[in-house]
Amino acid sequence: MNQQPGAKRRVIDRARAEADAARLSGMNLIGGHLVQGGEHGLFDVFHPADGRRIAQMPKSGTAEVLAAVAAARSAFGTWSRVPARERGRLLAIAADRIEAELEAISELQTLETGHAIATQSRGDVATAIDMIRMFAGVSGELKGTTVPDAANVLHFTTCEPLGVIAAILPWNGPLFSFSSKIAPALVAGNTIVVKTAETAPLAVLRCAEIIQKLLPEGAINILAGQGRHVGEPLCTHPDVAKVTFTGSVPVGRTIMGYVADKLIPVTLELGGKNPNIVMEDADLSIAAPGVVAGMRFARQGQSCIAGARIILHEAIYDEVIEHAVVAMNAMKVGDPFDEATDIGAIISARQIESVRGFIRSVGAYPQARILCGGADFSQPGLENGHFLRPTLIDGVPEDADICTQEIFGPVAVAMKVRSFEEAIRLANNSDYGLAATLWTRNIGRAMQFVSQIEAGFVQVNQYAGPKANVNYGGWKSSGIGKEYTLEAMRNHFTRSKTALINHAI
Repeated sequence: MNQQPGAKRRVIDRARAEADAARLSGMNLIGGHLVQGGEHGLFDVFHPADGRRIAQMPKSGTAEVLAAVAAARSAFGTWSRVPARERGRLLAIAADRIEAELEAISELQTLETGHAIATQSRGDVATAIDMIRMFAGVSGELKGTTVPDAANVLHFTTCEPLGVIAAILPWNGPLFSFSSKIAPALVAGNTIVVKTAETAPLAVLRCAEIIQKLLPEGAINILAGQGRHVGEPLCTHPDVAKVTFTGSVPVGRTIMGYVADKLIPVTLELGGKNPNIVMEDADLSIAAPGVVAGMRFARQGQSCIAGARIILHEAIYDEVIEHAVVAMNAMKVGDPFDEATDIGAIISARQIESVRGFIRSVGAYPQARILCGGADFSQPGLENGHFLRPTLIDGVPEDADICTQEIFGPVAVAMKVRSFEEAIRLANNSDYGLAATLWTRNIGRAMQFVSQIEAGFVQVNQYAGPKANVNYGGWKSSGIGKEYTLEAMRNHFTRSKTALINHAI
């Protein structure tokens, strides 16, 4: 299904991925070198598709945080003085070197995340490369300004790096998040310490290893470990000038508490419970498949922008539901290393049990229907894997947990409305405000939607994911700050200095 007609079939090298995982096992990247870590011991990393341990990574602690920040601080003196365009040139070379290993890195990410290699991992690596190249390409735009002012006074501003950046990554899209944080930070002249996700540290570590070879030792540092042992001492370190985090709302609030006394800037990309609205005048030839694509099943629904609340006008409700059920039932769940697989494995036993709990909760509502999915999936050799069939549910009240909380699994809820006004009210009835989509042929309605919807990333007649050069970030509990653009780099990874020079002397 995923192989293009006439295309050369790739040979997937699972053994290569396992060898890379074994080589990186136990390692941090500090001061330009892979070093054995584990102040608090080691933790296991598993392949979600079969439950096998693939690596043991360091439970890093305060001593390792201190070493990584010291290395970054030392490198900052050198790296920040490199001209911006030269910094960009080096990052562009790094992108080329990552691209040369795209298949191997895709395999490594598939091994640790369970994402299907054909529908997700290769795309993740490709978009990460594109993100690095985009920021490398705009490096020359890191400029100050001159301001006409009083006679005999030169009035100008500079654009300068912040210092040492702390980045904390999620497990659902580790490489994309990694690229979106390290690329603007490094191009802007900062150095960085990255805390990887516990369940997905390996592909990020491999890419950092490639990039570091082009930079001053310590410009990029990678620590594995747990939040209480790494995240807290990293965020509270006096030499850390900014924190950028992607993850859950509760952890985002915790990080805000860590940095409050220091009064440093933060960027938080948090959760979403995103509405995907189809009105009665929509072109269903694009809207119906767009609804399914918006559920982000290629990432097992483990996506902050998943359109998990499907809001359908009653006139087209049955038709869209019928299409969605057919499409979802046709998706192949299974071995993420199989080119024919559409949907891979959920990241962990803990996460799949959380998702199952949401599905079980609909039993409390007599009108609820599980229209498709709702069950585990298994096949020979993968009995210990974490697989769920894509699930669509309706008949649940809008205040039910499954309609209000982020599930982070392959589960969506359909809701029926009678009017555009009802759809907007329902869409905005959420603590989240990350993404929202409307399908309509009415341009006036589209503009009204953009005006009234309470979300930071809004689309009409498409459901695309975030990418380089698209300003991205949420409202309400979905976060603080924007990412992925030149403006975001200047706003969040540099600071200005105002100078007034009286030259009439």
